[in-house]
Amino acid sequence: MDYVCLIIGIIIIAVAAFCAYRKRYNTKLWISVLSVGVLLSMFFMVLPTAWSKSDNALIPSFYNFISSVLYSFKVINGRQDISQLDTIGLTGIARYIYVIVNYISFIAMPVLGSGLVLSFVGDSMAKIKYFLSFDKRIYVFSELNENSYLIAKGLRKSNKKARIVFCSTQKNDKELVEKARRLRAIDLYKRCEELRLKKCTEGYDFYLVFENEDKNTALARKLVEKYAEERDKHISIIAFAKSGPETELLENIVQKLTADGEKKPKEKADCEKAKISISFVNKTELFCNNIVYETPLYKTADADKNISVMIIGCGETGSCMLKTVIWNGQVYGHRLKVRVYDKDADKCRVAFEKKCPELNADYGYDVEFIKADVLTNEFENIITENGQAEKATVAFIFTADDELNISTAVSLQGIFRKNRGFGETAPIFTWVNGSEKFSNFSNEKSDYLKARNIILADNIESIFSDKMLFRTKLERLALATHFCYNGVLDKDKNSKEYKDAYESFINVDYNRRSSMAAAIHFKTKLYIFDLWMKKHNKAYSSKNLRQYFDKQLENAERDKATEVAEILARNEHDRWNAFMRSEGYRTADIETMKKYAAVTNKDRDDFSKLHACLTDWDGLDKVEREFNLLYGEKNFKKSDFMICQKIFEIEEFADKLF
Repeated sequence: MDYVCLIIGIIIIAVAAFCAYRKRYNTKLWISVLSVGVLLSMFFMVLPTAWSKSDNALIPSFYNFISSVLYSFKVINGRQDISQLDTIGLTGIARYIYVIVNYISFIAMPVLGSGLVLSFVGDSMAKIKYFLSFDKRIYVFSELNENSYLIAKGLRKSNKKARIVFCSTQKNDKELVEKARRLRAIDLYKRCEELRLKKCTEGYDFYLVFENEDKNTALARKLVEKYAEERDKHISIIAFAKSGPETELLENIVQKLTADGEKKPKEKADCEKAKISISFVNKTELFCNNIVYETPLYKTADADKNISVMIIGCGETGSCMLKTVIWNGQVYGHRLKVRVYDKDADKCRVAFEKKCPELNADYGYDVEFIKADVLTNEFENIITENGQAEKATVAFIFTADDELNISTAVSLQGIFRKNRGFGETAPIFTWVNGSEKFSNFSNEKSDYLKARNIILADNIESIFSDKMLFRTKLERLALATHFCYNGVLDKDKNSKEYKDAYESFINVDYNRRSSMAAAIHFKTKLYIFDLWMKKHNKAYSSKNLRQYFDKQLENAERDKATEVAEILARNEHDRWNAFMRSEGYRTADIETMKKYAAVTNKDRDDFSKLHACLTDWDGLDKVEREFNLLYGEKNFKKSDFMICQKIFEIEEFADKLF
């Protein structure tokens, strides 16, 4: 009897421990499972001692059962009598196992009982876990939603020791809360700005991920104001919002704080600048950038070097993709044509021209807005009559509905086949927002889309994953490109120049976007170099590409550059022109910019969105001569040559970042 009860008790406690571990992300559940397991285990453990006292009982079996149950429940309030263990009849190792297991249960049960009570009292356990977060990087999310969960999931992959905190979780569904707990996350029932910062941590990253982007911007301002004096810890604020006056204002405030501090410190020890940074993430722009980085437009060009782009749907994503393909499609020797189809084409054209007044035919950009409804037969007639059904080299479909995206893509592929002799068709990019639908098409039915040359670019889960957001190749390239522009690739990481360049990348949204666009275009420049080498019958392999590239660009500067170096620099300037115009900048006449330069000593006016260098490659020489008469030597072509010359150096530097 003694040995049977011992074995049963050990099995029960082992099974309970295993089940509790499986449910370790749900505090209430794992404590409850383990508590029940301990009680049942103790019931069987104590059963032999109760049995030995049942000789005079009228109903021994009933007495055994009741005694064991009562003894087990006495454990809960700490009134157990461990002296009863002396009455067992076991000997040897079995006796020691019996006693040790019971002693552990005596200690564990009161602790589990109090823990279970605490787990029912609001977020007490969460607060305790947060308080015990020593020497960890803490990632705080403004709320728990599908987007923030996906970001946290990516962070957990990249940093196993990270402490993840979700604020304002009381309104979330149970399934999402359970997912968060599997990440060992802390759920707090308070607003993000009410969080009290701990001193002994590696720092804080605040992710502001409300669906309403205006709320993200407003919360970012509150956090900046609240933590401006926190000079003993690093604070990073990442808000998902589009750039605008409010975001620029916050960037200016943070730049001032990190430069010299805004308020007088209370103690001399605090006389260092604030360790706070802020950055804004435009998820639509991020999505478009990743598409053209993975599949540059030059890859879609036809045999005559035409890049003919169709964009169906000119909402937020479609208009962003329009700007992206214009600067990404600047490929030397190629012709770019963009056709945008929307049932409200006139309205879309007016809105686009207002944002980007110089991305039009007057400045050499072939963009046309065409009124068409994909739900009607008129759409097929329109694209057939204007030649797009036959000549389009790539199509992007971004309507407001997942089903419509897929059905339009399938229909368009059929139109392409019919007008191209049923041969190979142009690639069609689209996306679906729902994770489940994306999974169905991208996995189970992948052959269905591949056979039709339809590519699901990404869905919401991919956009917010670690693949896109955290230390990706593209992000590293953008930062390394910014370092190149600032001349700090060869500087010590602890030098003031290096740190200042990093601060200006993190805290100035324009710098990040500009460097990102330049980095995305590196593949295009290498493609142009390859075309030039083949044109001149210069054979080389992928292994010695850099050797040939460096040789051709070693003297990449004005009046000394080789033919291909001049071509690459000219193409870089074309790309820069298109990017700046996609940002809303306009060409300024020389007299206007001379007046501006006389006052500010700059060639760019961010307030009026004017830039003197928005001219063709040959026109740069005239602009340069005029500016040099005003304030000394300035080489406007230098950065174009430099960024081309250092492509491989930038890539090597990027690989070493983070």
